[in-house]
Amino acid sequence: MTRLSRYLFMTLSSVFLFGNSNAQVSCDADHRVLLTNRLFTPSNLTILPGETVAFINVEGTHNVNGVKNTKTGVSFNNPVDFSLPESVGKNEGVCMGVIKFDVPGVYNYDCSIGFNADLGMVGSINVDAFTIKDLMMGDPTTGEPYLKETFQSTYAMTYYLGRELDSTVDYTVFVPNQNAVDAIKEYMQLGQFDMLSFYDLKPALEYHIVEGVYMAKDLSDGQSLPTMYGQNVSITEEDGVLRVDGAAIISTDYKASNGVVHIIDQTLAPRGLPKASVWDIVEQSPDHNFFEEAIVNVGLRNTLRQQAELDPNGGKPGPFTLFAPTDDAVNALAQSLDLTIVEFMNSSFVDDLANQHIIAGRGEKEKFYDGLVVTNFAREDLTIGVTPTNTFTINGIDIIVTDLLAYNGVVHIIDAAIPIDVPNKSGTCGTWKLEMSDENGDGWNETNVYIQIDGELFSTQTLPFGSSSVFEFGVDSGSVVDIYSLSPNANTSGESYKIFDENNQEIAASGQNGRAVNSLGLLACAEPSDCGMIEVKLLDGIGEGWLQGYLEVYRNKSLYITIQFFQGMEQSTFIPANYGDVFDFVATEGTFEPRFNSYVVYDADGNTLVDQRSDAKFPDNVYDIIACEEDPDDDTNDDNDTTVVVTYKTTTLFPNPVSDKLYITTDMDIQQIEIINSLGQKIYDEPFKPEPLDLSLIEIGAYIIKLVSAEGPNFYKISVIR
Repeated sequence: MTRLSRYLFMTLSSVFLFGNSNAQVSCDADHRVLLTNRLFTPSNLTILPGETVAFINVEGTHNVNGVKNTKTGVSFNNPVDFSLPESVGKNEGVCMGVIKFDVPGVYNYDCSIGFNADLGMVGSINVDAFTIKDLMMGDPTTGEPYLKETFQSTYAMTYYLGRELDSTVDYTVFVPNQNAVDAIKEYMQLGQFDMLSFYDLKPALEYHIVEGVYMAKDLSDGQSLPTMYGQNVSITEEDGVLRVDGAAIISTDYKASNGVVHIIDQTLAPRGLPKASVWDIVEQSPDHNFFEEAIVNVGLRNTLRQQAELDPNGGKPGPFTLFAPTDDAVNALAQSLDLTIVEFMNSSFVDDLANQHIIAGRGEKEKFYDGLVVTNFAREDLTIGVTPTNTFTINGIDIIVTDLLAYNGVVHIIDAAIPIDVPNKSGTCGTWKLEMSDENGDGWNETNVYIQIDGELFSTQTLPFGSSSVFEFGVDSGSVVDIYSLSPNANTSGESYKIFDENNQEIAASGQNGRAVNSLGLLACAEPSDCGMIEVKLLDGIGEGWLQGYLEVYRNKSLYITIQFFQGMEQSTFIPANYGDVFDFVATEGTFEPRFNSYVVYDADGNTLVDQRSDAKFPDNVYDIIACEEDPDDDTNDDNDTTVVVTYKTTTLFPNPVSDKLYITTDMDIQQIEIINSLGQKIYDEPFKPEPLDLSLIEIGAYIIKLVSAEGPNFYKISVIR
């Protein structure tokens, strides 16, 4: 009997044969178990469904008890109870009986006579059926597949539906071959293992499984067969080739104990399952050209084509909800900003157009309720409205078409664009200007410039396309402005920016001719300090920045600034210095080639105060550096000196980078804490607690920590490493 035979699952039966020494002749069976004092031989046996086992007593007084455990009195819970009565063994053997095991499963038993079970006279029989799951998993001894060219399909089916395919229920399974799976992976822009997280994969697999057994000879043109998913597949015949829902059946009749497998050349999909990405819906629409262009310019096209649902471990993009404004809506938004549509699409506002209208998560209308608040990629809250007539709005804008379903989210169409929050161009220190340039004339791809004012992320800008773009913003006197750029691509050739102050004076630049990539510690309308500004220059010999490394600068033993250096050869930070100020510099090593990192500190006249340049090791910490001594002309009487102590509210996040526990020390009244990833998705939102924040389950990367107090929100950038 081969493992591929069709087994008939019948009620377990037994034949009892007793008698003389010739009984063993009538005790023919597929397998034998010998009973001797305190031992079944073999004690563990694996057989196929329908095979028989003869129990032969050759020594002592024994029975076979497959009902209740003699030691515990608890049922064995065998698939079917079985037993053979007591007998006395003889050297030539006494046939106690033959039992046929039809039902798959593990059968445990013992000898309940005397203390035999306590002394170890126990056994088990594993009735192992060769199921469809076994067929798909291949030969367990050699690893060779029984089904050629179907590895990806069979892996997915056993992963999601292994229990069903290993049961006694009869199925016919249509398995797509490798080429069919590769084609759908390419279409969906997903890798093999990303595909396993595909939102509709399990129901799609269920649609490939038909209830009942249909050999090739049983299939005919015009059949409609019910699937595990609940919809029927159609069998047709074209030019002598049998097809299921149009997919050709290219190999047939791989038999198992609970059904049969046929191999097909295409994947199947039931009616109603999404067949496109949210990007495809926008791209194929004739009324969303400007929104499509904005998505491309900001570099979100590939993102919006990817993974269907969030990976449970985090880190995978999607799903997405798009509120897609029509071309007329975008044109009206441009006019409201006194821009032509061409000017608008070439401005820095185009990234706002994309990010304002994209939400993380699958937001179908059935999940909407009046007052629902969602957060967009621009990190702004939007409010869903539901009218008495069951129509929907987003921030008061009518949603005119709902639920265009995609495999990685949903698209709704709106008849007006969400207004863009244009920053105030004037502050108490006037207007500053960010000029972004690209020598190649094709924009910055996915590079961003982040503007941070007084420790709070103020704006994220990029050059959508072309050779130049300008962003103006207001700055208040005394504010500290940090400018830094990040790019996920190694090739940023020709990308640069310049910063101009309220007097149109260039005060910082990046990217060109080896200049600094980041510009930190720019003080707006700064009052002249006693000693001017000291320059802290971070260096990296291979142009990778300090990555997760950073430099802490302490002024008069209090932390003044933590300097991070994300990429490039060098970066400068300017810090005001007064007479007698004492500076300490504490360097924390990153994870990638820290030996190429170094730093130099200059006073206001360009004299070197600290030089930690070295090609061999990470720089040392340096303490007690005085930028300039006490003013020799200061004849103030020390005895009459009055010291004014100014207390600042401070917040420290450490360690940064962090691997698991993040400690937050603050003298502010923090009420809420949020964590926002690089896609603008809020992945954590909880009331603030004065205890370490566990980040061990968050994926490696850069994040924004938002601390909300009664005085407003504060933003801090952290890096998670392992």
